[in-house]
Amino acid sequence: MKRINLSLWALILLFAVSACNDSENIGSSILNQDDLLYATFTDTLTVKAKVLRTGPLDLATPQADNTFVLGKVDDPVFGESTASMCMQFALGTGVNNLSFDSLPELDSIVLSLAIKPGIVYGDANKDVLQSFKIYELLDSLASEDAMDVAIQYQTDYDCNYGDLLGESSLSFNRDSIMVNDSTNAYPSTMSMRLEDELGQRFLDASAKTIEIVSGDTIVLVSSFFNVVTFLDFFKGVVIIPDENNSAIAAFNLGSFNSNLKVYYKAWYSPQPDSLAYDNRVNTFVVRTLASTGLTSPVVAINSFTHDYTGTVIQPILDSADPYVDEIAYLQAMAGLKVEFEFPTFLNLGDVLINQAELILYDVTEIDEMFPKPPSLSFALRDDTGSPLFNVQSFETIDTTIDKNISKYTVPLTLSLQDYLLSPEDKEFSARLYEIPLNPYRSILTGPEHPEYPAKINVYYTEIEQ
Repeated sequence: MKRINLSLWALILLFAVSACNDSENIGSSILNQDDLLYATFTDTLTVKAKVLRTGPLDLATPQADNTFVLGKVDDPVFGESTASMCMQFALGTGVNNLSFDSLPELDSIVLSLAIKPGIVYGDANKDVLQSFKIYELLDSLASEDAMDVAIQYQTDYDCNYGDLLGESSLSFNRDSIMVNDSTNAYPSTMSMRLEDELGQRFLDASAKTIEIVSGDTIVLVSSFFNVVTFLDFFKGVVIIPDENNSAIAAFNLGSFNSNLKVYYKAWYSPQPDSLAYDNRVNTFVVRTLASTGLTSPVVAINSFTHDYTGTVIQPILDSADPYVDEIAYLQAMAGLKVEFEFPTFLNLGDVLINQAELILYDVTEIDEMFPKPPSLSFALRDDTGSPLFNVQSFETIDTTIDKNISKYTVPLTLSLQDYLLSPEDKEFSARLYEIPLNPYRSILTGPEHPEYPAKINVYYTEIEQ
């Protein structure tokens, strides 16, 4: 293999440092268009593409973003995808020593999730019901282990759960009914009534005391004394979609409208010889961790599964060499990515890359239930998996009744020059942008597509030895 000499490496570093001072120039052209007149051009370098499963996603960024997805869909191309969710609750923002009124009588207990508009996938017609089972969470979801090392949860983590707390069938596009609090039936909130036994557990716990150690003394408090005593009493919920569901939606768990509410009656004596009651409610918000940023990370986990059985994708993934010719597939929710190889690129030898672009086309058919993603993410990844740049702009080149073809021009100038130096450590890939988490998927053309082949355009200058 021919390697670049030291003088070229110094020249590359000079250009790279200059270009990387501005994040918008990462991967962009080094020379202007006039300079390209003196460069050699080729668009015949071999491009190979293969479809691979993406690894599970680290949930640190989604937890800070507060956007999680929930539901199940049977995609006509990509098969079955499921998003489950588990979360913890706290006593309320800045609340400690929460109390219920004397002689409380349960009305209901309701779990609500704030729907995030614009991210709904599948058949979410208001007349189509989505069904869920809600279980009691058994995991502590600790943020650190016994050695004070941060625990990094990923989307392949399955939360352990115990008793069934409730079942609900509702629409993502229509309000559910809340009890005794019509002012909080927000149009963008999905609410699910849980079993009364859980609500009664909360009321019973409010009338009992537990022992905690405070300094050198033992103190009697309720389970709602602070977040620690509350999590010992109730760790949270796990929400699992029914296998016959038809849609996936996104939810903002950082919203105050995502909560667990206990509705109850509080009895009192308006006059010495009479009794009356008021309707009361205690609200438990989704637990967050302390943060110095603009938002506090929510203590919640998304779990994703995909079943490609019987799809056109299954034989690709089952192959020892999952290369594709005409069509490639991308999927979010830790689904699928496309990895690119340029096997003849090293044949250019000792060259300076003046400009390089990867040309790709998205040919996902128009479908109201399965819309195209608003953007794609293209990245050169190093051996740690960290993206060195992302490109999300595209040009629509053909819009007809049955198709909407988008052209992506991905700048790879600095990336390919770096690839010449250390090809064994780099991976060119395309995947869906997953911040925030979303259920989208996309269909790209491969290098042998008859109309819109994926290709690479390179302007380069040979270095005289």
